[in-house]
Amino acid sequence: MAFLSRFYNSKNGDRTYNAADWADYFASFISNGVFAEPANGCKVVAVSGSTNNIKVRPGKLWINGYYSTNTTDYSLSIPLVAEKNMSRYDRVVARLDLTKRTTSLAVLRGTAATVAEIPQLTRNDTIYELGLAIISVRSGTTEITQADITDTRMIESDCGIVKGVIDQIKTDELFAQYQAAFEKWFSSLQTELDENALTHLYTMIQSLYNSIQALNNQLIDDVTKKQYHLGVSDGRLYYEEGAVAVEGGFTALSSDKNYIHNQTATSAKWVVQHNLGKYCSVTVVDSGGNIIVGNVEYVDINRLIISFSTAISGKAYCN
Repeated sequence: MAFLSRFYNSKNGDRTYNAADWADYFASFISNGVFAEPANGCKVVAVSGSTNNIKVRPGKLWINGYYSTNTTDYSLSIPLVAEKNMSRYDRVVARLDLTKRTTSLAVLRGTAATVAEIPQLTRNDTIYELGLAIISVRSGTTEITQADITDTRMIESDCGIVKGVIDQIKTDELFAQYQAAFEKWFSSLQTELDENALTHLYTMIQSLYNSIQALNNQLIDDVTKKQYHLGVSDGRLYYEEGAVAVEGGFTALSSDKNYIHNQTATSAKWVVQHNLGKYCSVTVVDSGGNIIVGNVEYVDINRLIISFSTAISGKAYCN
């Protein structure tokens, strides 16, 4: 153990420092991630007219005290899936390698499977990776499009935005503040709501209905032995005869669309391709039947990512 004080002028060579000393110094007050400017810095995008090429836009990176910059579009190749009825997830990463003394952009290739898992980032004493994007490589696809690319630069646990001593707020914490402000606003709504507020209210009621379905609160008539379940129509709860849910979606209670994502492999990050064409409400139930709260990031109107503090399996009910 030692108490270190630095940095001081050298006299006759009695003070020497190396790159690791300076990196440790900078890392103490500058966080890892991509620089906020430009907004698309180091963003992963599809290449128009190409089958499996992608590119990383110009931008700056900071990893454990080491600075890097990508000055031009950086091209990478994503191998397509040859296996039938299988898919794969790849990651595009910025990799600090202290052994090679360099930072590079690379593709972290996943394993093709019927239920594919997202490859984990490597973070140890010599290699530290930041996740810039997740690429969904579906079986039978002939090209990588922008819809197949999930931007993970803003996810704190994957990458995040570079922050310094002036502003040390985490993006996850900022999102939580936004969420708390929204909930406070919603709870203060008056009796007469405008059309927009009614839409939010109906979405929350449907989310509650999803939770009821997820908990399998089914009703069985003791006399007829017919099975019933709770439903929602025009903001009112009722129960009706019929099955609760199937893997492809819910029994229709209204014209709204629903989807169930079945996560059989344990993971701390679920990528849900629901294709509902909207920013849907989400209820997560783990394999033990418990409702779990995760951080939901809407990639677009057809895909979202749910992040958890630990790896779990279960189902996500999207409405």
